[in-house]
Amino acid sequence: MTKIELEIHEDVVSAINKFLDIKDSGIELEIPEGSVLFENVVNIKLIKKEAEKKNIVVQFRTTDPVGERIIAMAEDKTVQETVAELMPEKKGLSFPTLPSLGLSTPKLPRIPLGKLPFILGVFLILLGGSGYYALNRMHRAAAKIIVNAQPLTRSITVRVLDNTTTDAETKILRGTTLNVSVEDSLEIETTGEKTVGEKAEGEAIVYNRTTTEKEFKKGTVLVYEDIKYEMKEDVTVPASKPEDVNDPASPMVAGEAIVEIEAVEIGDDSNTDGDKTLEFDDYEKTDYIAKTNDDIEGGKSEKVKIVSSQDILDLEEQLTEKTKGAGRNELNKKVSEKQTLVEGSQNAVVSENTFSHEEGEETDSVSLTQKVSVTGLIYYEEELNNLMDKLSEDIIPDNYTLSEKERTLSVEVLGESTNSTLSSYEADLQVTLKTYVVPKIDPEKVKANMAGKTKEEAQEILGSIRNVKTYEFRVMPDLPFFNKTPTDLGKIEVIVERE
Repeated sequence: MTKIELEIHEDVVSAINKFLDIKDSGIELEIPEGSVLFENVVNIKLIKKEAEKKNIVVQFRTTDPVGERIIAMAEDKTVQETVAELMPEKKGLSFPTLPSLGLSTPKLPRIPLGKLPFILGVFLILLGGSGYYALNRMHRAAAKIIVNAQPLTRSITVRVLDNTTTDAETKILRGTTLNVSVEDSLEIETTGEKTVGEKAEGEAIVYNRTTTEKEFKKGTVLVYEDIKYEMKEDVTVPASKPEDVNDPASPMVAGEAIVEIEAVEIGDDSNTDGDKTLEFDDYEKTDYIAKTNDDIEGGKSEKVKIVSSQDILDLEEQLTEKTKGAGRNELNKKVSEKQTLVEGSQNAVVSENTFSHEEGEETDSVSLTQKVSVTGLIYYEEELNNLMDKLSEDIIPDNYTLSEKERTLSVEVLGESTNSTLSSYEADLQVTLKTYVVPKIDPEKVKANMAGKTKEEAQEILGSIRNVKTYEFRVMPDLPFFNKTPTDLGKIEVIVERE
């Protein structure tokens, strides 16, 4: 069912025109209190009849007590219609006789003929009083004033500034910086690798072929093929001496000492059998040489996952993007219906990063917990409208004002440049106001001037208003005793519209 609301001054023709093109099979017609349609029951019947022609079921709704009675009268069947429905269709049929209940027919009291004129007079007075009361309830006046209007467009650069007051002279609009904080976490698998394990260990016999005692420091390197070993301790190797000191031709016997050694690299590649020759990196083997005393063993290795520097970068980049986005969403939720967020003024800053593992640590995954603070600049739509009104006062003609209807306000953020700024604390906006300039007319003052005036006097008052193109005026009901405008301002309606 389609609902149609009527104005107080709309007549039968206007009401019918509103539902002629409706495709719905039913309409609900809302009639305001004091409507001109309630001047006569015929108005309601005409609307109902026209709706029936269009196969539309119409339901009338009103809060006006008089109107409710008018609608009820229009919808009630006449006595003749009721009798016709109850009469048998076929002629010659008679009504059945009701059985007697043994009750006598009550008799109406007789009125003395001498008192009949008095009683009739009282009845007529009561009838007239109730009629006057009903008509007085319906007493309304409606005026529609059509004024000349001029289009106005004004484009001004306005700066929104946090923690200040709106000032038309400096074109400053009060702004407020909103702030929200969000926290989120993210975990990823590590991609770094390193080899861990044990170094091969054992003993080596060091030989000194020189005639001078030799001391080797801890960390001295011995090499077997490509495998390097280090001495784990300081060692002193005595000088060589003749096998037989009494025989000048006796061969020299090298001095020797046993020392603990350890492979430089981890892994089983450093495991070596005993009795293998070891050479010094820094000495000739004719002077010093060594060999493994027993098997060099215990070396082993394996690859494990660790936190790489790229893992740290990737994790922070992914979470920062996610957290900043969540922060902006929370900031948008904090903006009320009366506020507007300056687009592009949002600034998200990472305030804290906490990693579960450091770079190089052995682990299969690494996580990051991050806190982000997001700020943004907002302004109030009402304050911007008031500011634009003040900035447009210099171009409004005398006795004119800005229209409150058909008004659009568009805002463009200028952004960060050499001539403009954009941050969460200040921003430059290009604001364009498009509206109409209309004559200054105070509807309440017009009502007060017309109250209690005759129709002709009210029309003169309307015609004397400056810059009025035309007007319409009606008093309801249109009867000789009600041709004045009501004294109650609540019963006078004044509508000002532009051409």
